Amino acid sequence: MAIQTQAKIPVLDFSSEDLSPGTGSWFSMRKQVCHALKEYGCFVVELGHKVSLQLHNKIFDAVVELLDFPTENKKKITYEKPFHGYASSALHERLIADSYVKQMEELDKMVMRLYNEPQKTGTNTGLKNHTDKHFTFILHQNRIKGLEIITKNGEWVGFDPSPSTFIFLAADALQAWSNDRIQACVHRVTLSTENEMRYSLELFAFNDGSICVPK
Repeated sequence: MAIQTQAKIPVLDFSSEDLSPGTGSWFSMRKQVCHALKEYGCFVVELGHKVSLQLHNKIFDAVVELLDFPTENKKKITYEKPFHGYASSALHERLIADSYVKQMEELDKMVMRLYNEPQKTGTNTGLKNHTDKHFTFILHQNRIKGLEIITKNGEWVGFDPSPSTFIFLAADALQAWSNDRIQACVHRVTLSTENEMRYSLELFAFNDGSICVPK
């Protein structure tokens, strides 16, 4: 009788490789990245010492501090520009830290989505199945699990977050750009059974200008 093994999100180690373009390591990692995106639409990046535990802790300490502000105080800090301030919704509350965005603009447009305690709906789903509209995004979270992606076989799989791991997901625009060679990653967020809050930081990538589309 065949034993069916559970699928796992690919983990690619960027911590010790020399990934300069044109090197053997670069071509090897390029092959792994292409395979992961075509098969899963995402992969987990292990950065090891390149991201310090101190930086990880400081970022999430700031997240907790921001979320602990009273709602009335948050509403006083409003911006007309989308995703640059506090906004309330029926299910979640999101706060974007302008100072953090400015630091990350050197890499790409930075958006930080913060989920407050969701309403009780009778299910364990915090964010329903969906894809995103931009090119790609990178998610970094605290140790509380929640993010899951669906495989080609229809299986939902998660991953074990750590201070040095980030998950890279393909979005709708990347699928269109690749002529469907890469599928946008369908993902969801499930509610944790632990008595701790889940926090996540996300960097969304958008294209500015013309790009070459693969044939």
